[in-house]
Amino acid sequence: MEDLSLPQDLRITGIKINYLFVCERKLWLFDRGIGMEHTSEKVLLGKILEESSYLSEEKRKIMIDEL
Repeated sequence: MEDLSLPQDLRITGIKINYLFVCERKLWLFDRGIGMEHTSEKVLLGKILEESSYLSEEKRKIMIDEL
């Protein structure tokens, strides 16, 4: 009997479906094996900076090349 399983990169999992509905960017990153660095002090400082900067601006966040 021949193996009819899909290659790993073509498999659709529950996590991928969830990320599709939550955030397409998160799905794209997950599908390519790119994870967020949660333990870095620089990442924490960047998050704090993002949350506290330009609070009065209407368009604080912009998209660059749909990323």
